[in-house]
Amino acid sequence: MRRFVAVRLLHAVVVCFLVTTIAFFLVHLAPGDPFSFEGPRITEELRSRWRTQFGYDRPLLEQYGRYLASVASGQLGYSHSLHVPVRNALADAVPRTLLLMVTALALSFALGTWLGVFEARHQGSTRARVSNGASLLVYSLPDFWLALMLLLTFAYWIPILPAGGMVDVVVHDYMSFGRAVADRLRHLILPLATLTLVATALVARFQRAALLDVLPSDYVRTARA
Repeated sequence: MRRFVAVRLLHAVVVCFLVTTIAFFLVHLAPGDPFSFEGPRITEELRSRWRTQFGYDRPLLEQYGRYLASVASGQLGYSHSLHVPVRNALADAVPRTLLLMVTALALSFALGTWLGVFEARHQGSTRARVSNGASLLVYSLPDFWLALMLLLTFAYWIPILPAGGMVDVVVHDYMSFGRAVADRLRHLILPLATLTLVATALVARFQRAALLDVLPSDYVRTARA
């Protein structure tokens, strides 16, 4: 068991090393640097000062060594797009991502299991065929396309839901507790609906197939008898 865990940990270290190395060199193969597109008001002298400050003027191998040392010590660098340290950006984004993903997974498994059982129990009926066709249609749709269609429908054509963000950044801090919760839920509906619909269709397809395979078994007939 210890050997198995040690081998797995070694594989994880190797994978992390390869991913960080590939990411580093892919980024450096792209033209320019983070300060090349700051706008015409930024002088070349200021850009040069920033490159020196962040080490972009150093040789590539030296940058790579500093990068590995920083990642190994937990220093993930600075986000030039958000203008905050990467650690702060992750601390802000990870809890929101976990909230969205955990909620979507819970809803997907609950709805998908119920839908799969419904389709298996009513196999051959009109309701089951309609449900099966709908789940197959949603399962076949690319998730990014479904997200775009929901966004266009409910945030642009019928603007009843916000198009982005986690809360209303203008008035959320001044809302009462109930209104703040409702505001957060309104912002969760569109991304949560997209993730839940796709995953529900997937779970329902597998649940239906598994039930149709098991229900004719001898031990199921014996249990029913």
